[in-house]
Amino acid sequence: MVEAVESVEDKNGSHYLLRCLIGLLCVASISAPSTIALAETAVSTSSPAEIDPHVELLTVDPGVPLYARFGHTALVVHRKGKAPKVYNFGFTRFGDSRLILKVLTGKAIFWLLTRDLPRMLKIYEREDRRVVSQILNISAKDHQRLADLLASFEPADKREYIYHHFYENCSTRLRDLMDKITGGAIADQLKGKITSTKHLRQVVRDHVAVNVWVLFFADLLFGRTIDHPIDQWVELFLPAWLQKNLMTVTVDGKNLVSAKMETLRLRQGPPLKTINPYAAVHLLWGLVAGLLLTGALMTFGLRKNKRFSGLLLLFPTTVFGLLAILLWTVAIYASVPLFRQNELVAVLWPTDILLVGIAIRWMRGRFFAGRLFRGYAYLRAGILVIVLGLHAVGVLIQRPIAWPITMLVFALGLVAACRVLPQKAPVASAPNGKKRRKR
Repeated sequence: MVEAVESVEDKNGSHYLLRCLIGLLCVASISAPSTIALAETAVSTSSPAEIDPHVELLTVDPGVPLYARFGHTALVVHRKGKAPKVYNFGFTRFGDSRLILKVLTGKAIFWLLTRDLPRMLKIYEREDRRVVSQILNISAKDHQRLADLLASFEPADKREYIYHHFYENCSTRLRDLMDKITGGAIADQLKGKITSTKHLRQVVRDHVAVNVWVLFFADLLFGRTIDHPIDQWVELFLPAWLQKNLMTVTVDGKNLVSAKMETLRLRQGPPLKTINPYAAVHLLWGLVAGLLLTGALMTFGLRKNKRFSGLLLLFPTTVFGLLAILLWTVAIYASVPLFRQNELVAVLWPTDILLVGIAIRWMRGRFFAGRLFRGYAYLRAGILVIVLGLHAVGVLIQRPIAWPITMLVFALGLVAACRVLPQKAPVASAPNGKKRRKR
């Protein structure tokens, strides 16, 4: 099983597009730059000789591609006379064609992979990523217990676990193991302690800010479960926050993770490039402005150049309809709350795609808004007003609020069309003098 796995952490894959999509879905191993000043030493792999074995925390900075932007973490066991062994809980079979579906349904299997430290460092050398290690400030007895606990996961029947975006990944596995060794000290000191005003969605945006479309689909597909503050215990799903927060946890009067940081590899290239994490939100506000302009043009066109109004209606109905089909498919198929509990299902309706038929009819010169179209337009607008009202009172919390506002502007454009167009098809004279309705 291990031989079929690529030498990458839980965000890599066999093809770039697959890596990007899985990287977007598997947000659990996102990393954030540490804000604590650490004392770096010269590049070295030496170990404190007085403790054998001893365990160190390995932290890998983000890389250039999307799938590497999330960082990584592992534990390293040093034993005298042996090469340091890396225990990495972030591997899976990325060649599996059903992996994305397994992620959506909460059935993705990840597992522990062990590698000698020099071999693991070569992987990150190819990706030009900074790698640091810090020794754990625990007793020699606890170092031995942790090393034994890690070794207990090496048998094939103990390696695997069900991956979860925020609660079961390469970082949380290490958190839970260290919490067990320290008698629950990590949970006792970090659970319920909220120090950041950022919601999970903001954290996700910060670390997938590679291009505007990645941000756009992250905001579209990730539901309400990431629109709330998190405590420092949950923050440990982020590798760099695991590093940062464990330096504040004390065990027997010492910080659990040493502030002395040993740099095993430095990044050689320039700093990673990112875009504004709110670029997709700005895109939506631009879309609101575009829809207002389109609505004005469409209303004017229905009086002057009606065929042009059909063309103006065609684009938004097609785009919103296709996005709604994608959103509803993911929400219905997924069993993971991150994707299933999505408030945008009340905002984006797959039935909008049927309005393409209305647009084509207008483009062909048949200008009327029947009772079905009128009822649909008023229903869409009414539901969206209710959605915004529920946001105002805090019942609905999913961000960005630009989505329901965008769709309300769209729905109001449909209502405006209803007020301009006749309810029935106009009557035309037939060659025999009889009147007939245009089809």
